Amino acid sequence: MSSHQHWLDQVIEEEIVDPDLAIVDCHHHFYKDWGSYFTHQPNYLAEHLAGDLNDGHKVIATIGVECGFAQGANDKPVHRGVAETAFMLECAEEYRESKLGTTAVCQGVISFADLRQGAAVEDAILALREVAGNRLKGIRQMAAKKLAEKGLENSESLLENRDFRQGFVQLARHDLSFDVWVLHPQLPEVIELAKKFPDTTIVLDHFGAPLGIGPYANHQQAVMQMWYKDMAKLAELHNVVVKIGGLNMSLNGYDWHQRPKPPTSDELLAATRDYYLRTIDLFGPQRCLFESNFPVDKLSLSYRTLWNAYKKIAREFSREEAAGMLAGNAQRVYRLD
Repeated sequence: MSSHQHWLDQVIEEEIVDPDLAIVDCHHHFYKDWGSYFTHQPNYLAEHLAGDLNDGHKVIATIGVECGFAQGANDKPVHRGVAETAFMLECAEEYRESKLGTTAVCQGVISFADLRQGAAVEDAILALREVAGNRLKGIRQMAAKKLAEKGLENSESLLENRDFRQGFVQLARHDLSFDVWVLHPQLPEVIELAKKFPDTTIVLDHFGAPLGIGPYANHQQAVMQMWYKDMAKLAELHNVVVKIGGLNMSLNGYDWHQRPKPPTSDELLAATRDYYLRTIDLFGPQRCLFESNFPVDKLSLSYRTLWNAYKKIAREFSREEAAGMLAGNAQRVYRLD
């Protein structure tokens, strides 16, 4: 057992909140031998996901999301996302064949394709479709800029790139959504992209990543104000939905992983509740999807604790709205069979 797992196990197991509520975990990853990238979880394979899924919550399905694993830099652009997609589906098949649980793992997948290929990205989409079939639900191409000493690096925005936008046209033609991963100062770029392509569903990952490190450390109120202003504008665009989660990475600045013990669900909510409630207020419960972002968020807490926190937030809404944010909205947005 890893030292990080020992750290997670220090928290006395919380009783499962509302155990009969169904969950669709709409955002998790798979990778292998990636300790240089995720030191707290060098591998995340079928057996590791099963350990989390079987921790007490009723997870009926998941959506696997690209994270850059197995995307060879020397691969032809048309093939860069294919190997990772095949790997995700292999992990899902191992989960099923090994009878590690009853969850429909990778009922949908969000794959990588380099939209900067312009119209030629259609070949990449067709190659992904050949591997994943109807389980291919969307594309993600990470657009988060690097964080420099005084803010984000001054580089061209991927979302504003002309070739990228020519490739983006192909998504609606193939009935695919777009998961967008940016940092909170980049939210205006997402606003302009959503305006430009109103017929494509855009899924904002991780609240738009409000930062709490570097020049944004110890400026929580200023970050919240900047973030909220842009999120309010984004909420006016009805082709945008939000994954509400992913706040437990090191870049968010809460530093849970540096504490002697992981947070309880109540401690987590005391620190982050405003982001959830403000987002739900802006977008409405019908456009919000709870996500695990595991194993990235596993840096800070257990799967059990995370979903307990989500369910406590969901209790502030109607049963129907709670069921939507936990499962139904993901099933609708990603057109799960």
